[in-house]
Amino acid sequence: MSIRSFSKSSRKKGLTIIELIVVVTIIGLMAAIAIPAYTQSRQSSIATRTANDFRKFAEQFNHYALQNGTWPEDGLPTTVPSGMEPYLSDSVWPKETPVGGYWDYDFAAFGFTAGVSIDATTLGDSVLQAIDGLMDDGNLSTGIMIKTDGNRLSYILEQ
Repeated sequence: MSIRSFSKSSRKKGLTIIELIVVVTIIGLMAAIAIPAYTQSRQSSIATRTANDFRKFAEQFNHYALQNGTWPEDGLPTTVPSGMEPYLSDSVWPKETPVGGYWDYDFAAFGFTAGVSIDATTLGDSVLQAIDGLMDDGNLSTGIMIKTDGNRLSYILEQ
């Protein structure tokens, strides 16, 4: 038996350490590219869904005000304000919002007459600014969409 045939037969099939490092590095690079894109896509989706809910609720409260000549009385988070039951009966009002916290209606509070709010949001300002950008000016301290009282996002219906 020659040396050449001995080395070929004793060699095991499989990956060398260098090949394994290359594979792990490629997978790591792919993950580094994909994770931020996924996070951005998820935040955009949450912002769009929340902005649509704000618009839907604002429309319902405006409809109530037009029919009754006044805004409903103030309510508590997750509680449908008195008189709004027919308008919000099949909505997501009592459920947790996509940005954390719960829907709330404000009347004569936080420096405005009427507004739809999310009380105690749990996501960061970047998502809240994205919602503001979809509905207003992208600035959480100005316009009709403002951040008030810590982690409360409010859509002002009447100043």
